Amino acid sequence: MPSIVASTMRIGILGGAFDPVHVGHVAMVDYVRQTGAVDQVRVIPCYRHAFAKPMAPYHHRLAMLRAAFAEGAGVMISEIERELGGVSYTARTLRTLMEQQPGGHFRLLIGADLLSEVRTWHEGAWLAQHGDWLVIPRGPAGPIPDVSSTQIRDAVRAGTSLDALVPATVAEYIAQHHLYGHQ
Repeated sequence: MPSIVASTMRIGILGGAFDPVHVGHVAMVDYVRQTGAVDQVRVIPCYRHAFAKPMAPYHHRLAMLRAAFAEGAGVMISEIERELGGVSYTARTLRTLMEQQPGGHFRLLIGADLLSEVRTWHEGAWLAQHGDWLVIPRGPAGPIPDVSSTQIRDAVRAGTSLDALVPATVAEYIAQHHLYGHQ
């Protein structure tokens, strides 16, 4: 009788404000999928930022994520933090995902520039100990372009092109909904 081996799905978790989503986020998802580091990526916009950072309304950030990513081919936009409600904490989200899918192997995707901040997060010590971190270099030394959402919001306010900063569908959404001071 052949043995049955249970497979564990490797799920990459990319959380953030995504205010707005940009080419760095898209490149990170593409990179981990192409390298085979994960079987699926779940992109999770925070509902309420843990550091009370002002953000565009959740429905706009969610719509921009749906415009930036083609769901289905190993990518899923998850609304788990909206469903959990309240302030979004990575530790709470990860625990919930582990409870919902006990056979899953969750890998937290993070740009190398943010790794040093993990210990300042809510339950940062728990995350440092229990999180399976997949750290991706950003900038000239890595596969992720050095782009920030702050840079994009500033570009919108200045009226400069977003061509190299966000997917065209996201630039269209920003313009259509007059986000970030777009005229």
